[in-house]
Amino acid sequence: MINENREPSYIRIDASIIQNALFNNQSTLMSCTGLPISFDAYVKLPIAGGDLIVRATADTTLPGNGSCTITGIHTDSVHLKFNWTVPNNARGLYNVYISAKDTNCSPPYNHYLQVYTWSFYIDSWLSPLNLSPILSPTRKEDVIIYPNPASNKVTVTSSKEFRSIKVYNLLSELMMEENVKPSKETELDVSGLPSGIYLVNVDKVVRKLLLQK
Repeated sequence: MINENREPSYIRIDASIIQNALFNNQSTLMSCTGLPISFDAYVKLPIAGGDLIVRATADTTLPGNGSCTITGIHTDSVHLKFNWTVPNNARGLYNVYISAKDTNCSPPYNHYLQVYTWSFYIDSWLSPLNLSPILSPTRKEDVIIYPNPASNKVTVTSSKEFRSIKVYNLLSELMMEENVKPSKETELDVSGLPSGIYLVNVDKVVRKLLLQK
């Protein structure tokens, strides 16, 4: 038997293996047209022995080939594998809804329904950076920014000399720009920027920077 007063289900995205997308401060996944997005997620019950039935609307609410493969239905831990190659004509905000129904096994056999939302903001917001694409792999040793997360100042180092640093927010707005003498290392004062996730363009090599004030 499962206690009717048990806590509801919860959902968790495995953020460590998200491909081609970044979370902004509103927990919206930001990405660009033409990129394949993928990640794993889990719907779980806080107690063992539940009976979860999970459904996703990825194939009906996303343009193109959005899909969410679901395994482990009728257990207390359901695995979701999300995949979506964003069409080139996609723009704006898209939502995927995940419903998780948990059924008790005692009269009156109530259903407990939780609905979760995955939000995606898609645009050609990377084009001002002249990168194709910004999230493609680059050698990790090319550019290093530390500390990261940071609050006031960061050090930027590169295996090659660079001449400019540009900092963008996730809406592709240029927040600051520094032109420096050809160098492999410089200090960047980011104290004037609010907390959030930024894209730091170091001579067209881009790194993500998290500011926490």
